Amino acid sequence: MGGSSSAVGLVTQMAQERATAASERAIITATLAILLALWSIVTVSIYQAHEGALRQARATGANLTAALSDEVSHTFDMISATMDRLAERMRAHEGVDVYGWAGELPLLSGGIVQAGLIGPDGRLVNTTLDPAAEPIDLSDREHFRVHLDGKIKGIFIGPPVMGRVSKSVTIQVTKRVDSDDGRFMGVLVFSLEPRAFSSLFRKVDLGEHGILAITGSDYIVRARFTKSSPDGLDGVGQSVAGGTHPSDPSGETADSDTRLSLLDHVTRVFTYRAVRRYPLEVTVGLDVADVFASYYRDRTIIVSLTALASLAFCGVALYLIRVGRATARHQSELAQEQAKVREARSGTERAEAASQAKSLFLTNMTHELRTPLNAIIGFSEIIKDQALGPSAGKNYADYARDIHNSGQHLLGLINDILDLAKVDAGTMTLDEEPIDLAELVGQCLTPLGPRYRSKGVSVENDIPRSLPFILGDRQKLKRALANVIGNAVKFNQDGGRVTIAAAAAADAGLSLSISDTGIGMSPDETSRAFQPFVQIDSDLTKRYEGTGIGLPLAKRFVELHGGTLGIESVKGAGTTVTLGFRGDRVVARDRVLHPGGQPFAVS
Repeated sequence: MGGSSSAVGLVTQMAQERATAASERAIITATLAILLALWSIVTVSIYQAHEGALRQARATGANLTAALSDEVSHTFDMISATMDRLAERMRAHEGVDVYGWAGELPLLSGGIVQAGLIGPDGRLVNTTLDPAAEPIDLSDREHFRVHLDGKIKGIFIGPPVMGRVSKSVTIQVTKRVDSDDGRFMGVLVFSLEPRAFSSLFRKVDLGEHGILAITGSDYIVRARFTKSSPDGLDGVGQSVAGGTHPSDPSGETADSDTRLSLLDHVTRVFTYRAVRRYPLEVTVGLDVADVFASYYRDRTIIVSLTALASLAFCGVALYLIRVGRATARHQSELAQEQAKVREARSGTERAEAASQAKSLFLTNMTHELRTPLNAIIGFSEIIKDQALGPSAGKNYADYARDIHNSGQHLLGLINDILDLAKVDAGTMTLDEEPIDLAELVGQCLTPLGPRYRSKGVSVENDIPRSLPFILGDRQKLKRALANVIGNAVKFNQDGGRVTIAAAAAADAGLSLSISDTGIGMSPDETSRAFQPFVQIDSDLTKRYEGTGIGLPLAKRFVELHGGTLGIESVKGAGTTVTLGFRGDRVVARDRVLHPGGQPFAVS
């Protein structure tokens, strides 16, 4: 019979090991699947956010180039019309008096600093700057020479040069004038400052390194506006022949790319558009640091929160594996002791118990983990997509605070799980000091104030200030008390009462009791209250949120101090939780507050 029992025990142990290994594989597989799905969603979201920021930058660039193109076309249309009127007046009069005509015609409007006439020999005949200007030789200037063969019928927009008459950097706009009989009468020249096109630049904020530029078909920069050069002189006269240029000569559509600037080596999102009717193109460049600023910030938040969630899932998986192994060891030992009685069914019962424990854990923890994770993902998506618009900064700050609070709540759940595992593994240590229980209870009640006041629960703290100190770990005892008092408030009826009292025990120790008038527990529920992850209120309505960790963790923390934590409860009439501490943990107040002139030392 003994050999049979031993064989049955060995078979049962092997079956349990196989079940445990299969359970661990299932936990690892499920965890990896969750992490893969989570990071896949995050990766897609990050990619979509990047593409959305790029699309927004290109749309902004397209709108700005359209506006700048219209402004440039309008400016040169006005110059061309003025030149036509001036040419008609030249043909109708024997003499040429550009200086005098400036009072009758709008020759010096729209950024034109001077207008003049160059004679057929290339010498300056007349100018609006000086009625008796010297006949300066301009025959070597490109804007004069291009008209000698008469092939250019409209206006010529030359590259910026330092004017010999205006003494400033200007864009030379010229037009050949012939008499009615075809005789070459000279070349009209208007000197246009680059800042004539600055109105759009002044109206929009392109960031620290954004640019607006006007370039000729010869790839020479006519005007280039930056924050450091709002007059449009940054890079004028330089060539950008190696860059990208518009593919649509009509100017109806714009082209865009992201590259390093040829002039200042700043990486920008560039948008290009041809200017209708003129051999010019306009460019808008937005610094990628500005374009993707919100994207980088949101990406950091999303990745950080996802990493935190991943750690939470991994922590849960590791704890499940540890619980499974501990359960398997315990059940294996139990099976060996009871092999003669239960050898035929012990393996099945252990597997069912382990499965039920895991199901109970997953049922409770899935809800508790999903709640903060849903808040984190939902609010971060609102911030990422700027669902309330780019100017809703305060709302986004509120959502970021909600994300932070949810992350803190999630971190608290993980800490509780890990602390419970450390206590069960015997690796938890105490950092001891004398503790005033009256003060500690007050610290626990402060954050609970809004909760019990909203329910109309009265809290009576009857702990006397003369109570001796307790030698213990402040943080662990505070968490134990906070969990017990928090349960007394949470499971209380509206308008109920919580009473906290303390008294000396018979063995020279101390006892601390927390009583409430709440829902109470039956004897069976009381026996299960210290099991991790068990919620007494487990009906489908899930009236009270929680993980079922608080009370088991409080009991373990008190027991680490050599104390006891007991429950007396009546269903529907309330619950009393009593914390007992031995006499060797009690320290007289005068020994702590007046220790013979020396500070109290914990041995």
